[in-house]
Amino acid sequence: RLTIWHGLHNLSWTCGANWYPRNIFAEWYPGNIYVDIGGVDSYDSTAADHNPLSTLYNAMNSIGSKHLLAVSECGPIPDPALMHASGNNYSWLYFVTWSDSDGIHDMLGTKNTASYTNNVYNLTSVITRDELPNWRMGSF
Repeated sequence: RLTIWHGLHNLSWTCGANWYPRNIFAEWYPGNIYVDIGGVDSYDSTAADHNPLSTLYNAMNSIGSKHLLAVSECGPIPDPALMHASGNNYSWLYFVTWSDSDGIHDMLGTKNTASYTNNVYNLTSVITRDELPNWRMGSF
């Protein structure tokens, strides 16, 4: 519908594979011809566990995804320092964490404290929305 009906052709498609059930990325991955960004969803972490999600990164690479990889949904935000620690090179393009939208799944507060979240968002390696050009005004 987006390409045929609306005539949009400058789209980037993210294939966000859910981590559950485990190890079925290959069965759900539509192929490199249909995907611009390989994405994974992960909530399989305990509070304050901000690991770089290396298992997921390696799983997406193992199925032949030759694209940039993103954490399309997560609970705890992966720690950029751990992603690039000695011996690691897990270059996630972006991450999207859930907020406390229902009062039960408190991702911002319990799993991502305010100090941790502020620290991540203020790293020079992390680009936040206020640092992007104003695309609505065409000033890019």
